[in-house]
Amino acid sequence: MVFAVAYFGYAFCYLVRNNLKLASHPMANDLGISPIQIGFILAAFTVAYAPGKLLMGVLMDRTSMRMMLAGCVAASSVICAAIPFLSSFLALVVAMALLGVLQGAGAPAALGMISTWYPNSLRGAAVTAWNTSQNLGAATLAAFAMVVLDNFSGEWRLIFWIPALISFIFSIWLFTAGKERPWQEGHPTLTAMYGKAGLPNTDIHAQDSYWRLLWSALTTSPVLFILLTLNALLYLVRFGVINWITFYLPEAKGFSLIQAQNTFAALELTAIPMVILFAFIAWKWPAGMCTVGIISMLVLAGVLLIYRNAQDAHATFYAAALLGGLFYAPQVIVNVLTVNLLPPRMVGAAVGAVGLSGYLIGEVLANLAIPGIAARYGWNSIYLILAAAALLTAILYRWLRPYEKRSVLLAYS
Repeated sequence: MVFAVAYFGYAFCYLVRNNLKLASHPMANDLGISPIQIGFILAAFTVAYAPGKLLMGVLMDRTSMRMMLAGCVAASSVICAAIPFLSSFLALVVAMALLGVLQGAGAPAALGMISTWYPNSLRGAAVTAWNTSQNLGAATLAAFAMVVLDNFSGEWRLIFWIPALISFIFSIWLFTAGKERPWQEGHPTLTAMYGKAGLPNTDIHAQDSYWRLLWSALTTSPVLFILLTLNALLYLVRFGVINWITFYLPEAKGFSLIQAQNTFAALELTAIPMVILFAFIAWKWPAGMCTVGIISMLVLAGVLLIYRNAQDAHATFYAAALLGGLFYAPQVIVNVLTVNLLPPRMVGAAVGAVGLSGYLIGEVLANLAIPGIAARYGWNSIYLILAAAALLTAILYRWLRPYEKRSVLLAYS
């Protein structure tokens, strides 16, 4: 039940998250909003979402996981339903920024549930399997939006209202079925049941007060800083390819726009089976995530160079498709390491901080630096830089390996 609440709760977060992206074209035509204004409205979500993850993560650590996840879905549903009633540019910016802050509660609350209910031997597999929830939610919304736009021309508001209604109803189930921490539900702690094989055995003194715990994580252990840097680099590599694929392929490879879009779709689709494969690996090898991350990033660096140098359209397509799985699966490992290498009492803050670094450093660099570098040195230089970033992430995984070996103990003791 804990896994079902965490999984479907986060999937429903995505059902009321990207609605404006999918309805932006008919919405802009109806409301007289320019594409530039749409860009600012969408950017308001991202700018608010990054610090929102940290803020909501800290709040989740101190309050109720069940309330945070159910409240995130319910409040996001209300804002999603209200957006079609707004016609002013400023009101839409404010609504999307507020939605971004509220959505920041989803991942910390869901991962908080998994981290406190699953022992070391199962936590990594649970986190990895949970990660496919975002693909399920995003794909369901996209499929629904396609049906609406194909069959109900001009009724773009349904893309907001129907998912919002379904998600709000589902939030009631989240509230009633969701669980708090095991000891709050009358169960023994994982440590009482499994000994040191229950919870991470971190270098940070988990018995400290919450704020001293956070301070200790920032000042006495390199783990959090390595995770922050690692996630920023992963986001740089991921969005450095994904956000510019429809520019790069037509300009450098001679693809048509439709071919570029098909390649983008293939890249996204390969992520799902690859993440499922990583869930199986995490189940079979729960204390080996750093090693799997090293191998993945070395392979990713090689595939980036193949993608860069491929002269044949088919080779480019298949290289891009393989990149999709190689982007998302190592990023899942960061989620696993975040809950495995840091005390469960601060998992919300840790998930929020790691997410913050990915969006505010990695994605911002991908969006702002890459077009300038490409304009000056050509697109081929971009993939050399991204391959070097992938190699650097492999080094960071290697640095985390000793901490993982000490933290993820599997035998009862």
